[in-house]
Amino acid sequence: MSTITLSHDERVELFLAVLEANQGNISKTCDDIGMARNTYYKWQMAEGEQYDIIRQRIREIRRGWVDGVLDMAEQRLAEAVEEGEGQSVRFVLTKLGRSRGYGDHLAVEPVRGIPGLSYPEEADLDAFEQLAAKSSSNT
Repeated sequence: MSTITLSHDERVELFLAVLEANQGNISKTCDDIGMARNTYYKWQMAEGEQYDIIRQRIREIRRGWVDGVLDMAEQRLAEAVEEGEGQSVRFVLTKLGRSRGYGDHLAVEPVRGIPGLSYPEEADLDAFEQLAAKSSSNT
């Protein structure tokens, strides 16, 4: 078996092409091209414009993969919600529906101005809220 010697630029281009094919997986890419991970780490630590460009391209490839996975997960979540899957519906309401009043915690705003009701002073409300927070953290 013969060995092919690549220039630094050729090795970088090969690494980036295989990294894209491997969906941003650094370990698999290094294994596939027979490059030590230590070389990858050296590129990450090296100084100079050439290495800044390499790092930027690696980030773009990995970010593209993450964006693709998120798009896929969002599509599957939308499908699960359409099918009425309870856990998915709850997730959407608690995480995305906060602006409409949904969430993991109930947020209560004090109401003022109802005729016939007496209201505690602001200082009393602050003390009550501190006491409520303290007691909920102890449970």
